[in-house]
Amino acid sequence: MIAVPGDIISCCDARGRIARNGTAVDEPYINKSGVGQAAIQTVTVPDGQLYLLGDNRGVANDASQLGPVPVKSVIGIVKL
Repeated sequence: MIAVPGDIISCCDARGRIARNGTAVDEPYINKSGVGQAAIQTVTVPDGQLYLLGDNRGVANDASQLGPVPVKSVIGIVKL
């Protein structure tokens, strides 16, 4: 999941899903063993940064552990 500047990330709804701007996000690709979403704190993504979460949350060193990442640190192209 990626959240952009101004988005609010929070955890968790009754089904254990994180929310972006108050709307639960379905993430069927997450490794369900040891999801580790409880570490996700409510945060508003600052200007110039992104909130990136891995698919293996129980062991990921992602925004839930390290915080948002500067946009300038991201290498690659997202194709939707």
